[in-house]
Amino acid sequence: MKKMIFAVTSIFALSGCYSNPFTVKTSKLNDKELVQHSTELGTHYFYSLSERLGRAVEAKDCPKMESLAGELLAIAPYYSSNWNYGNAIFDGHMALASCAVKEKKIDSAINHINEASKTPGSPQLSTFGPPYRDMSVLSDLLKEGRKKEVMVFLSNLKRFWDSEFSQDYFDFWEKEIEQNRIPKFDAGEGEKASKIN
Repeated sequence: MKKMIFAVTSIFALSGCYSNPFTVKTSKLNDKELVQHSTELGTHYFYSLSERLGRAVEAKDCPKMESLAGELLAIAPYYSSNWNYGNAIFDGHMALASCAVKEKKIDSAINHINEASKTPGSPQLSTFGPPYRDMSVLSDLLKEGRKKEVMVFLSNLKRFWDSEFSQDYFDFWEKEIEQNRIPKFDAGEGEKASKIN
């Protein structure tokens, strides 16, 4: 019953998020149009930054990721009651962690994943579960010998990815890490894990 209530609540929360005309339109705009459109709308600049950061992450464009993540995190406190706040904290810090690892700034990367894990959650994080965004930075950190820090990060995330589906991911990842293997932290591993369990 508890899971059913959670699922229904999540569906309503998500429908509220995506009924916003701006969030529906963003996927159809290029970066230049996003900036122009969001500036005109004022408060929607916050959403625009998240959309553009997602695109930069997909393109693995670190200079753009660092710039957009920095700006997103700088303005996020002004939107702490907004549904996208938890996404901004998580996505911004994960993007910065990814770039820090590539620059061999491992301590900085660890700091950013710790900050990412402090996200209060969001409709997307709580509903879609891991990996909500690109979490391959965790593989990079394991290659650098930071097993303990990655395990702490995963443990911290369990508080809002609390479902059987999500648990399959965590169980799989933890077993792999304990056996000194390096997971990819992608969606395919969740499917493998559910077949194993």
